[in-house]
Amino acid sequence: MSISPPDTATAASIPDKGKYVSVKKSLQRHVAQSPAFLPQLSAKAGDCDRMIGDIISNHYNQRTRKWKKWPQGLTPGPVYPVFHSLTKLCCDPKVQFLGKSDAQCDASEPISLNTSRGRYTVLCQEYNDPLTEEALLCLGAHVQEHLSPHIFINYVYGILLSWHRITFVRFDRAGAILSESISMADQPESFIKCLSGFAVLAKDSETVDDTISFLEQPLLLSGSSAHDATATFALEECLYDKRTLCGTSTRIFQIHNVNHPEGKYVLKDWWRSRDDADEAEILRKVSGLFGLPEYVSHWLVRGSNGAVQDTAFLDENLVPVPEFIAEHKWNKIECDGPDPDEEEPPFIRQLRVHSRLVVKQRGYHLIQFRESPLVVLIAIHDAVLGHWSLYKAGYVHRDVSYGNILVLPFAIAATKYQNHERLPVPALSNQCTAILNDFDNTVLSSELNATMDAGQRPKEKGTIAYMSAHLLRTKSRINQSVRSLVLDDLESFLWVLIVTATSVDCPSPVPSGWDSSAECWIQEGLFREDITNINSFAYSKYGFLDRFSSKSWSPFEFYDDTSRRYGPVITKLSDYMLARDSDRKKATRAKQPFPIDDDTLYLDVLNILREAIQSCGESV
Repeated sequence: MSISPPDTATAASIPDKGKYVSVKKSLQRHVAQSPAFLPQLSAKAGDCDRMIGDIISNHYNQRTRKWKKWPQGLTPGPVYPVFHSLTKLCCDPKVQFLGKSDAQCDASEPISLNTSRGRYTVLCQEYNDPLTEEALLCLGAHVQEHLSPHIFINYVYGILLSWHRITFVRFDRAGAILSESISMADQPESFIKCLSGFAVLAKDSETVDDTISFLEQPLLLSGSSAHDATATFALEECLYDKRTLCGTSTRIFQIHNVNHPEGKYVLKDWWRSRDDADEAEILRKVSGLFGLPEYVSHWLVRGSNGAVQDTAFLDENLVPVPEFIAEHKWNKIECDGPDPDEEEPPFIRQLRVHSRLVVKQRGYHLIQFRESPLVVLIAIHDAVLGHWSLYKAGYVHRDVSYGNILVLPFAIAATKYQNHERLPVPALSNQCTAILNDFDNTVLSSELNATMDAGQRPKEKGTIAYMSAHLLRTKSRINQSVRSLVLDDLESFLWVLIVTATSVDCPSPVPSGWDSSAECWIQEGLFREDITNINSFAYSKYGFLDRFSSKSWSPFEFYDDTSRRYGPVITKLSDYMLARDSDRKKATRAKQPFPIDDDTLYLDVLNILREAIQSCGESV
């Protein structure tokens, strides 16, 4: 299938450029056409020949081969009103067909915890022939607006409609699948039958998550409690909402068990790729270790028919849509070859499974505590110990980032953790104040070693702003002589600290010293949208570390007083990471093993943090 170049009128109907860019990025490499779509719709419609005959007899002109009252001429009027009338004749009345104006909603509104509006909805988007990329993106923008506020919608079905042709579309967390187009005038029987079948599909294909009850307030959700017992949870508050058209679509809620309302828990609801690590199962195994979340339960979400809710849909013989196969996505990388700059696969449709995980602790992001370097440094220290706990349990985290370190509302006594006596350093004040979270990219150390023993590059995922400069360079982690499973993650903790320290809004008006400040360079350098070469970006990160180091010829100056308070520890950690990178390069040239073991790396980083904490006036 090929989509024609942009049409001016269609492009003008796109809600706004920001939504256009967001939807384009979300759908890139995830749009395809299925030759099996229309046959499936015909099968869904069942035996409806009599209904089709009646509709055609009363509403279709056989002589002119046009639908009655259908817009005609060089500048036909809106098609949707007449089309909507036809849907009432052949479709289940419970299914709503909404045009653009009917479907408008504010995607910025809070996630809905008290409504079942839009349970069976098909969104319709008109366009002027020929079908353009912008028409699909415009429909995608309206789908995203419709999908975002409602936690109970698994999939969204849409229709692209011109005065002459109709295309059926399914949107889910794996992307979009389009049908072949039908000429409504030349194929009236197929048009009505497929339209009827599309309504059946929209109503009966687990579109709505029926594990959520809408009859009670707050919303009730069925799941599992500790020891796999059946439980009902009440959703109290949405803590995090990743509003993307496809992908994990992670949402975090505060919940309580209706039978034990005094206990508060945190629920993670997301669509996990079958190719990713089983985060919940990993957490179940490591729960109870210092610096890691406390596991309660997890389960795959199943519909009323007992089937797991996933994105499986006509996945055979898909034909990628050319306009959506070309671009790289640089803020998130996924390297599965020797060179991270090699061309990415043109089309990917992941099998994503609806999953839920319940943990005990609610946490808060570091930025809320930026004005108190002591709190931030202790939190990062405890998260490093969490990383150590995970490593000693046989896993490497591989995605240390700002969002994956959470400060606990109340410190937990270190003695409550199974491994508190085996920690490499004593817990500060004999307590834990923060946890390392999110194990989607975690891998067994043994698997990582086996991959490198075979001379292969492990698949790397993560936000490049926090990934080590070494790991971003070409052929990193392949040379066995310089192997360290934890050094790159330990550098990521430094980048988290740098980002937290320099998170200052740009002043207005912009003062003379802002453009040369560390805050400006980090904000504009780490989170750019125009990164076209990962190796170049890696060397930029080396440059940042050099300017933070004590040996720099052009050291960074901090603009903000609070940022400046983090300066000494950032300098010491930058010196340390640059020195270890130098050791790694020397070992590579000499074909010698990396000279420092992982236990020593942990101790060195922890001691630098502990010295900084002590200098803040707190006794270790």
